[in-house]
Amino acid sequence: MNTKFKGYTQGQLLLLPPSLEELIAPGHLARVINDFIEHLDPNSINNAFRGGGCPPYSPVMMLKVIIYAYCSKTFSVREMERNLNQDIVYMWLSGMQRPDHNTINRFRGYYLSKVLDEVFFQVVWMLKEQGYISLKELFVDGTKIEANAGRYTYVWRKSTEHNKEKVKKKIALLLEEIDRINAKEDNEFGDRPNEELTIGERVSTQEIKAKAEETNLSLKKKIFTTGDKKEASVLKKKCRELDQNIEKLKEYESREEILNGRNSYSKTDKDATFMRDKEGNLRPCYNPLISTENQYLVNVTLSQNSADNVGLIEHINKLLGWNDGMLKPNDYVGDAGFGNEENYAYLLEQGVGNYLKYNNFGFEQSNKYINNRFLPDNMSYDQQEDCYTCPAERKIVRIGESKRETATGYLVQTKVYQCADCTGCQMAALCKKSPGNKMFTKSENLEIFKEQTRRNLNSDKGIGLQNQRGPDVETVFADVKHNMGIRRFSLRGLEKTTMEMLWIGLAHNMRKVAKNQKKVA
Repeated sequence: MNTKFKGYTQGQLLLLPPSLEELIAPGHLARVINDFIEHLDPNSINNAFRGGGCPPYSPVMMLKVIIYAYCSKTFSVREMERNLNQDIVYMWLSGMQRPDHNTINRFRGYYLSKVLDEVFFQVVWMLKEQGYISLKELFVDGTKIEANAGRYTYVWRKSTEHNKEKVKKKIALLLEEIDRINAKEDNEFGDRPNEELTIGERVSTQEIKAKAEETNLSLKKKIFTTGDKKEASVLKKKCRELDQNIEKLKEYESREEILNGRNSYSKTDKDATFMRDKEGNLRPCYNPLISTENQYLVNVTLSQNSADNVGLIEHINKLLGWNDGMLKPNDYVGDAGFGNEENYAYLLEQGVGNYLKYNNFGFEQSNKYINNRFLPDNMSYDQQEDCYTCPAERKIVRIGESKRETATGYLVQTKVYQCADCTGCQMAALCKKSPGNKMFTKSENLEIFKEQTRRNLNSDKGIGLQNQRGPDVETVFADVKHNMGIRRFSLRGLEKTTMEMLWIGLAHNMRKVAKNQKKVA
């Protein structure tokens, strides 16, 4: 026997096999996940299962397995299935149970999706209870992550609207032509004057479609009753054209419903919107908004709009809506992408401190802004007359008001100011770029909010929070994109992609806890 090496016998029998518990090291990531999931409220999870039939696998066990899989960058359910049969950590978490890939996929994409929000926020609450976060200040930001969709499958709103109008006009012209062919039977095709249908702008889509379908039905009846073969052939051709254009009109209407105010969508994932990513590439994307503290994920939502400020209210509402506002923060901190009148008014209403930059906050700190006498903010203002005086000593008076509603129904009111006469002004080239008299708008409410925000951000606390925002929230995105490798979503549709982002958030938080526990040890 060679005594140079330790003895090695393959396939030896163990009369007392070790417990899997002994093979999982103290402080292992799997133990962190196990401890958190075991302390969840079981009723909140079990209620998602109606019962009856063959008992399903334990949702607690499935949660542990899937979260650990995401922590170890395993997103394929088939790979999870393989690991349950050969990986000691998976075997310990699952209690040696071995659900197949279909079962895992159903739990991940259907059963657990009903309770995933609740699980996520319960974990956040446990992070607070254990002192990892305090919920005093939350930092918010968004990024672009590519959807699981074809890169060249775009549908654009402007193109859809343009083509829809073209089809409406084609149908109107076809109806007019058919009526000319059948002038002797005008009553058969309706009493409405045809010239009304030749102008698409004056006729609604529903009227055009109804008239076209009515005419098409009458036309098909006449084809079978006419004795003139030549006339029947012409009518058949017009009938085919009318059929084709009616279908096109329905298709464009369907596209407008899918767009629902967006500028674009992808044919292979209709919830995804085309956005510019960090590299400037146009891709079908979602815009995940996250709130963080101490680099822990506290809240996650997905926006279909590339502008961060559009989805902020929905994002905060989700957090405040859990358990009667138990996760309500003291302050919200965000960059210039989030500051607008609607968001400021919402934070004030909710009693949350406002540290969201507005779009020109940084510019206001520069000498270029401070020394520019032609900016409205730097002109002298007469409150009694409600007018400004420009550097050329000309009055800029209020000439009216404008109102607009945001997508969420918030009413923005602005005052419109215009110089009485800029003719012959020697400073006009420095003061304005467009021809005509100088004109600008001001929102009284926004100016009040900006003044409050300016004081908050320029305070010692505000300066500290601004410096902390980048390292806190950007580090989380870096971990998700670079360390976990999430550059493209695996699932399709807003609902499933939001669920996938929640799995990612749970995995990030568990990895962060395990890392901090190792530092303490």
